[in-house]
Amino acid sequence: AQECCKWRLFASINSQSDKMVVRSYKGEHNCYPIGVVDLYTAPKIAADFLNEFRHNPKLTADQIMQRLGIKGLRVTKTKCQSARQIMKHIIEDEYAEQFTRMYDYVEELRRTNPGSTVILGTKDRVFDKFYTCFQSQKQGWKSACRRIVHLDGTFLKGRMKGQLLTAVGRDPNESMYIIAWAIVPVENKVNWKWFMELLREDLGLEDGNGLALSSDQQKGLIYAITEILPYAEHRMCARHIFANLQKKYKQMGPLHKTFWKCARAYNETVFWRQLEKMKNIKLEAYEDVKRTTDSHWSRAFFSDTTKSAAVENNISESYNAVLKDAREMPIIALLEEIRRHIMASNLVKIKEMESVTSLVTPKALAIMEKRKRSLKWCAPLSNGRGIYEVDYG
Repeated sequence: AQECCKWRLFASINSQSDKMVVRSYKGEHNCYPIGVVDLYTAPKIAADFLNEFRHNPKLTADQIMQRLGIKGLRVTKTKCQSARQIMKHIIEDEYAEQFTRMYDYVEELRRTNPGSTVILGTKDRVFDKFYTCFQSQKQGWKSACRRIVHLDGTFLKGRMKGQLLTAVGRDPNESMYIIAWAIVPVENKVNWKWFMELLREDLGLEDGNGLALSSDQQKGLIYAITEILPYAEHRMCARHIFANLQKKYKQMGPLHKTFWKCARAYNETVFWRQLEKMKNIKLEAYEDVKRTTDSHWSRAFFSDTTKSAAVENNISESYNAVLKDAREMPIIALLEEIRRHIMASNLVKIKEMESVTSLVTPKALAIMEKRKRSLKWCAPLSNGRGIYEVDYG
């Protein structure tokens, strides 16, 4: 009520309890309600929106102000910003509390997921690192997935600093299949080697025969792969190679199209033919790309054992994007977000399998249908012994 208004309510705490008791009340208004409540302070706003902010850390001061406005309350943006800061501090204080519950969390995961690998690493009884690979993910990869694993590391963005390491596979339909993940303090040789040793044991990879590993140039990862899986095929992400070229030469022009033709070339003959075209466009770029051919970023040099022609590591980066908001959460909240995402992803895959009637996966069928449309340009020529040569054009 405004100062000129006769409406008044006086209350005080009862001496015999902690309840507020109304002492006097005048209920007649002679002013128009303006929605300004001085007693509705930033801490009280924070208390009202805290649970929502836990689930939606992107909740802005403007959104809080708008929501309160719908209820008839006029609150300044500055007060809402203060409330948001209070909520951030409260949630940050919860980080320390969650670390004390890590041992209980590990035991619960092991109890409810028999056969899973859940490892909590400590240093002087202080949290150091954490690794998880559920039994369902182990069995799924071993029994059905393509023999390729995409590896990546990304920063945690909340109060807890560190790196999230992930191993992501491809299911028979070329879709994302989460295998294992770890939280480590830094991305280096020691931590990648620790992660790769556990992954090798969980998936039964032995020395890496018949396996392809795809990655960017993560710190220490190449060393770890050489040490732990010496016979695995290591593919570098073509997009990472292209980004380095783009950084150096800025305007790529026709180099862009030629590079990706090199990356997706079916065989070495096509690869070198496209690379020669790059030589005519820009000699310096040609020399740079030629020096990277040992990095195995083109399909022309891939082994066909893995049955995957992926030339990019986008599938890992896509998973990191899925966890973008989760990486700001306290540790147990982050780990729970990963676990729930895997449950939801597995459910989608189960429903997809139940709806498929063909022995061929949906994406493979789509590719075959697309190829059928270009058959009119193909002309088979037989040698009389069941072998054909196909001309295209």
